[in-house]
Amino acid sequence: MTLDSLLAQCNLSKYQLAKQTGIAQSTISDLFSEKTKIENCHFDTAYKIAKTLNITMEQLYLCGEDPLKIFDKHKTPSEDELPLFLRISIGNWYKSKAVRASGLDDHEWDAVLDELSSSINAVENCGAVDSKFAWWLRHRYL
Repeated sequence: MTLDSLLAQCNLSKYQLAKQTGIAQSTISDLFSEKTKIENCHFDTAYKIAKTLNITMEQLYLCGEDPLKIFDKHKTPSEDELPLFLRISIGNWYKSKAVRASGLDDHEWDAVLDELSSSINAVENCGAVDSKFAWWLRHRYL
């Protein structure tokens, strides 16, 4: 889930977000262009944005978080050596799962599941993991 997709769900423009939160448009632009990372902005700024978008602070911070870092927080020892593209897919799955857990619609959920399923199939077909481990990944994430 990205900041842009959260804005779209709330039917807001960046200008409207700036007006409703009282945050300077330049600050909003810097956050959306990732010139400024969400985790580096002031707490009050993040709180106002989260409140206006009707999400939790955790969900807001997940928008800017690297999927690999999210994956690393949740991986099991057996997942240590997975290929990069699969680790990214799993991290994106965790991001979308957090949004869905809050009750928000995640319009990217189906794409995230398709990407993850394709990534698991790819690592199985190229022999990076055996069929039992691929089954375990499918059971865990899909």
